Amino acid sequence: MSVGDLDVRASIGLSYQALSHAEQQLIRRLALLWAPDWPAWVADELCAGPAEPLLDELVNVHLVEPVGVDAVGQQRFRLHDLIAEFARERAQAEESR
Repeated sequence: MSVGDLDVRASIGLSYQALSHAEQQLIRRLALLWAPDWPAWVADELCAGPAEPLLDELVNVHLVEPVGVDAVGQQRFRLHDLIAEFARERAQAEESR
């Protein structure tokens, strides 16, 4: 996750460290989905409660991207591939099985 002098991991890591524990946990779990995008209710299930404030903050810091509304009117989101890879690494290091 680096090219020459540019270390993408370090840049993403700074954003990750600034998150609350709940936001960090949610992004790690979202990265484990291996889905191209997902509706907001999936995030609710992953954090066992309303995830809207967490998703809003992840979108505000550009770690989660809104991708539009699906056919049934649900807002959908995605993780950029590099952010998903970083979050999967953090999940392996920080999440229990």
